[in-house]
Order: sequence, then structure tokens, then C-alpha cells
Amino acid sequence: MRLFSKKYCKLIIATLSVSFLLVGCGNDNSGKNLFKNSEETTDSETETTVASTEEKTTTESITTTETTEAKAPYSDSLQIDVAEGSASTTMFEMDTVIGITVYGENAEKNVRETADLIDAMEGIFSTERTDSELYYLNQNGKAAVSDDLLDVVSKGQEFYEETDGAFNIALYPLISEWGFMNLSSEEHHVPADEKIQELLALAKPDAAKILELPETDWPNVGPNGTGPDEDGLAIMYGIEYELDGMKLDLGGIAKGYTADKAADYLINEEDVTGAMVSLGGNIMFVGSKPEGKPWKVGIQNPVGEVGDYVAVISVDPLTSGDDILPMSVVTAGTYERYFEVDGKRYHHIIDPSTGYPADTGILSLTIVSSNSTEADALSTALFVKGYDYAVDMWRSGKYDFDMVIIDSDLKIYYTEGLEGHFTTDLSSEKISY
Repeated sequence: MRLFSKKYCKLIIATLSVSFLLVGCGNDNSGKNLFKNSEETTDSETETTVASTEEKTTTESITTTETTEAKAPYSDSLQIDVAEGSASTTMFEMDTVIGITVYGENAEKNVRETADLIDAMEGIFSTERTDSELYYLNQNGKAAVSDDLLDVVSKGQEFYEETDGAFNIALYPLISEWGFMNLSSEEHHVPADEKIQELLALAKPDAAKILELPETDWPNVGPNGTGPDEDGLAIMYGIEYELDGMKLDLGGIAKGYTADKAADYLINEEDVTGAMVSLGGNIMFVGSKPEGKPWKVGIQNPVGEVGDYVAVISVDPLTSGDDILPMSVVTAGTYERYFEVDGKRYHHIIDPSTGYPADTGILSLTIVSSNSTEADALSTALFVKGYDYAVDMWRSGKYDFDMVIIDSDLKIYYTEGLEGHFTTDLSSEKISY
């Protein structure tokens, strides 16, 4: 079923400093658009959402032989800006600036809880934080893991199969060789082709095996387990790498998973009337702004300066009766993490079939979906595979999403669910079913 053939109208677009974000709308199965016919475009009195592509429900920790003192909540270190009926903050996690805004009673509490949830996810998925679960797994090649890490790795393996290998969570060694794991331009270089081929041999997501083993078989588990088997030992889930030197990088899916977790939390808080969580190239909205004001979103010119918009979209509140509805917008783009050698630009989105930056004539590709995890993975995979594959995937109905593509000629292509809510001075073309 199409995102835009659902019961509720959901359309959101969020502006990024390096790419734009956009979200879809819906109606009932009759295909009749529920959006009001409107010629409204941007105006100076309405806020425009801006974010950047660059980039508890508390997860129960794996029992280890080491004990640590209880720490103060992460949100205690943040400055929370509180106004009547709203609160907001910014933080740096997941290699990007994250913004959180919540409307409603107890907004400050909800901002703090959301920030702590995001920090907890960072403590699971970070490749660089030495206390994270993924860091331990990458360093040791074997570890008992939380349900969240297990879930994301499983989803990553699924998307690898569903996208013909275009989405690959096992590219860490290769991406690191290119220098894209570090934002310092001094680390960037074009690897020798022989090195690229060597590291591609490690990029096998299915070589990360998910196992059930006794607690004594996991190097990071102490004497206390989750429940004894017949021999008195706890059987625990974990992951073991079959290839020496392989490492996982979940940066292409972890933000989406985190956005979904944040949405679940915020939707279930009765006092939340609306919220926006911006995780770099992934922006999640629930509900509406005060007094039902629309979310205004500008689309960044991928070859222009920050704030140079090529389109603006006005979005109706995301509510249905008393229910708050979520929507995420995720963009993959070429124009923030890149370096140049001899006049040629090399960006960070690596094509797993070649080991080099993807070259499909696309500058940015945005996925609009109520499932942020899917949107995150698809934005990368479809960028890598190119326009024709992206359109075929959208038409197949395998996943419920809409999209916007900007090509190297600055022509914009958008799926037909966005028609009537997309204004631009550039050449544009609707993609039909």
C-alpha cells in the first residue's frame, strides 16, 4: 500500500544544510487527495525547519564482569530552552548536531527523556565511543549484545538482500580507508585499487552471525545471566564475525532506528501535542506546531550555499482526531562529506559493488516514510542504485514511501503523492505509478 493511499494525510519536508528532506501524505484507498487545494508558498512569518545531513526507552545492558558507578542522566548536561508550552535543545551525538523541540505540557521533561534515549542509542551504535556495544563487538569480533543492536544488525542484513547489496552495513574498513570515518580532511585520500578490493572482501554483512550461546561463551558477559538453562547457564544472544578484520558501521540505519524509538516515546506521552527531532539527515515529526500551524520546510540547493532553497513545502499538522501521527524524512546527499583531488570530488556514499563513491548522476535523494528505519536504509541504497532502480522500487510497493530526487542538472523528480504541495522555480517532473 502506498504512503499516499492511506487513511491519513502525512506530508513533511525538512530542509537540510546539505540536502533536503521531505515527507509524504496520504488519503483513503479511493486515491482522492485529502490535502486542501492551496497556492500557499513560503512566507516570512512562518518558521522553516532546517537541519543538516551530516552528519531510554533504556536498553538493558549486557551483564559484564565490570561494574560502573551510576551516572547522572545525559540530559543533565544540556541547556534546555523552555518557553510557555514548549521546550527545545541541541546536542552532538551520532556524528551530527541533533535538535529536539517538543510542544505541550511537561515539554521540558519530554525533551530530556528524548535526549537520554538518543544518548542511550549512541551508547549502542557508535563506532568510535569506546564504551559502546558496537565498538566492543568491532574490536573483539564476538559479543553478547542488546536487543536493539541485534535488531538493527538483522534489519541491515535484510536490507542488504532486498536492495541487491546496495545497502551494506559491513563497509567500515573501506569507509575508514577513504577517511570518511573521520571528519578531518587530513585523513582523506583515494585508496589504491588493490586495497579497495582487499577491503571489499570483508564487506559481507551475512558474515556477522547471530548466535544463541551459553553466557560463558561470550567474552563480555559476567557470571549473572538472563535466565538459566538446564545446566544453570544463561543462554544469550550475540554476534560473531566469521571474517577476521571485518567491522560493522550502522551509520546508514541507526539514526532511522533511533528516530523510530523517539517517535514511539513521544506519541505515547499524552501531554505531547507536537515534536520535531532532527538527527542530521533524518528528521522526524509528530503532531503539530501550536495552534495547528503547518511545518514549513525548505529544500536546499545541493550546489548552493546553506539557506539557498530550491523549493518550499507547507505541511498540514500530522494529527487525526486525538491521535498524534509520526513521519520521517531522510536524505542522502553528496555535498557535505567529501574531498577533492585534482579537481575531482569524492563523496562518502560508497557503492559496495565498486568500492568507490556512487556515481549515478544523483546529488540528493530523499525518502519520505512513516518508518524511519526503512527510510534511512532506502535513502542510501536507492542513491547508490540510481534513478531507474529507485523508481522501480517505489512502483513495486515493496516498501511504503515516497521520494524526491535532484540530479546533477538540478532537475527535480518527485513521486506523485507530493503533487500540489511542492513548489519550485527549477525544472521538475512528476513520477507516476
